[in-house]
Amino acid sequence: MRIPDSVVDEVSRRIDIVELVGNYVSLKQQGSRYVGLCPFHNEKTPSFSVDPNVGAYYCFGCQRGGGAFKFLMEIEGLTFPEAVRQLGEQVGVTVDAADRSPEDRRATALQELYDRVTSTFVHFLSQPEGALARKTLEERAVNNDSVEKFGLGFAPPDGFWLHRFLLGKGYSREFLEHSGLFTRANPERSLFSRRLIFPIRTRRGRTVAFGGRLLQGDGPKYINSPETAIYRKRENLFGLDVALQPIRNEKMVVLAEGYMDVIALHQAGVSQAVAPLGTAFTPEQASFLARYAERAILVFDGDSAGQAATRKTAELLEPHGFAIDVIPLDPGSDPADMLQSGGSRPILNALSSPLSILEFLVRTAIQERSRSGDEHMSSPRAKEGILRGLYPYVRLMESEVKRNESLRQLSDLLGVGVDAVQRDYHALRTGRKAVAPQEKGSSESSRLPRAAQSHDLYLMLSTVHQRARFAYVRTYVQPEDLEDREAREIYLALEECFRRGETELDQLVARILDPEIADMVRARLATGEFDNEADRAIPDAVKAIRIRGVEKKRRAVEAELRRVSASSAQAGNEYSELLNEKMILDRELQKVKGEGE
Repeated sequence: MRIPDSVVDEVSRRIDIVELVGNYVSLKQQGSRYVGLCPFHNEKTPSFSVDPNVGAYYCFGCQRGGGAFKFLMEIEGLTFPEAVRQLGEQVGVTVDAADRSPEDRRATALQELYDRVTSTFVHFLSQPEGALARKTLEERAVNNDSVEKFGLGFAPPDGFWLHRFLLGKGYSREFLEHSGLFTRANPERSLFSRRLIFPIRTRRGRTVAFGGRLLQGDGPKYINSPETAIYRKRENLFGLDVALQPIRNEKMVVLAEGYMDVIALHQAGVSQAVAPLGTAFTPEQASFLARYAERAILVFDGDSAGQAATRKTAELLEPHGFAIDVIPLDPGSDPADMLQSGGSRPILNALSSPLSILEFLVRTAIQERSRSGDEHMSSPRAKEGILRGLYPYVRLMESEVKRNESLRQLSDLLGVGVDAVQRDYHALRTGRKAVAPQEKGSSESSRLPRAAQSHDLYLMLSTVHQRARFAYVRTYVQPEDLEDREAREIYLALEECFRRGETELDQLVARILDPEIADMVRARLATGEFDNEADRAIPDAVKAIRIRGVEKKRRAVEAELRRVSASSAQAGNEYSELLNEKMILDRELQKVKGEGE
């Protein structure tokens, strides 16, 4: 039976579409309208508009639009009657249950059942039967606030108590058999017994499933509810009901592996933490989070399985434009263990020193090659192998600017010329052979004479061409900042000429000690390749080298932070000093990156 038009009209009249959409999208008022990033497709510039005067929304990017009911149907995957009823509950309009479909009435009954069972599990945790569960929580340093915040409960040892209890409340055997609360082998035996219970709740706090941790006896350590009419594990996240608002406020999400990890992070003050539900992170979860967050921090186990999960999760987040950082943990360590052994401080210490996703992937690749006994990491073949393993990840990036910057970062991390990395990447992407520019026989394309060419060498050659710019270069770059040996040799010759007031090319070349480098300088300047580009190339290269230097210092400080935080005996003044140094470097890095923009 259909919902009467009068009821639909009454709900529509009372609903505030700006308030409704604002629960999912960060809106800013522009005149009489409100605008924000579209929740239905990935975009960087707002093209999504809400007009409260007509009670409608429209996206100029993907051309989706409609009213309040349509928005809720699209964003939540609801039917029209479900959307009307949900909005009716919010505005105080009763939608007659007699008008609901059998499937809808069943889903409502199932939701009510899960709410009732949640309360029962919570009750048992406080009873004598729950003593072991309470002791486990105490040993894991989980406090009462966290128990209440996440609605933790306890399923008693009697595997048949729940069925008897619910039959006594009037539920039919057939309904209970398909509720997801009982085993397939015996539809009267509870799926959960002798377990600490973690309610899995929707973003609005309604329980739709459970996770259970075994406390004693045989069986898997964790089990989870099967999918039902109200629960799809690919679309839900543990902790979402308490984390969604902080995620929206900070535009950031922290992804952990398990229930206890999420609880530990929240207890440490990291209120944006959520976790997948007994399975790997899914595309649906990534798409959902992309509506609210721009940055993701991944906190997975440090073992090989955790490293693999970190990359797979990042690969699902990357196409949505997330800025992704990783918290490197020791193998076998996780936030729950850190909370148990040292409280909140080790968790916060770890979160203060994240790695970028590319730093993490490079480090992981090096570790894997070291374990397998492959070539020494200084060898070109080893570096090429690592880069080829990372190029597919770079291809996932939505922005060409981000891809280019990531290739530059990879070149710095591995000590390979950025232009060589870019050529190899584009060759792999197009299926063509990577050709060094000098092989093409064109003076225009001979900017880089070999794969080892670097920012360093290109800067020095550009400066040789425009000698007057050396005063600017030496203000920001010192010889020790250059990683390219040839570039350092040219710098020292330029410095000597600068001090002596010598401006002729022959005078400069005479001060270069290596004859091959001297010949290369003459040959490169003869091509004319720097005639029109040095004005822009010099400040760009100086900026890149400065950024590289600060990032190198920051990585060293972060490594020291992780070392110190791992030892409580050393985590006093030394840690505070290192943290202060990192903050100074962070500010310096932001300043350098912002120059010239």
